[in-house]
Amino acid sequence: MTEPNGATPGQEPAGAQPQAGSGTPPAGAPQGGTQITDVSALQRELDEARKEAAAHRTKAKAYEDAESARAEAAKSELQKALDRAEAAEKARDEGLSQVKAYQLRLATVEAARRLGFRNPEIAHRLVQADSVEYTAEGAPKNIDNLLTKIAESDPYLVNGKPGSPDLGGGPRGTPPGPDINGMIRRATGRA
Repeated sequence: MTEPNGATPGQEPAGAQPQAGSGTPPAGAPQGGTQITDVSALQRELDEARKEAAAHRTKAKAYEDAESARAEAAKSELQKALDRAEAAEKARDEGLSQVKAYQLRLATVEAARRLGFRNPEIAHRLVQADSVEYTAEGAPKNIDNLLTKIAESDPYLVNGKPGSPDLGGGPRGTPPGPDINGMIRRATGRA
């Protein structure tokens, strides 16, 4: 007669572990209740585990690459053409926005010089790009009005009154102010 675990009465089941506190300790276990570990054996196991993990990472990367190549190959020619067209449109839009920004900068700096701004680059930075109107060809058209408003609100940015014919340089025909070199020449008798 056998018991449900496969052992005959009075015998231990096959593969059973000794119970705590009973009999002899398993082979290789330290004597005296303290546990001593073999550091070199643990290091070898760690190295093996690292090698195995590296092999798994390599296999996973190869699988991902193969899967992406398979997905790319599975795309129809139409889908590939659509992807290329989308990328081309994106590049075109980026190029057009750069050209538009460059045209705005040129038009603003030119108008700022014409209106007598002390520093046309600063005038360009003060113009808000969303308030600029554009022609059908894409050229900015209300830059002069925007810069005139800036010059009226902050007159220290221009050399004279904005829109004056002297471009902020002072009245025409006025003799220049005293020249330090001329004064020195007159004082030393060389003038």
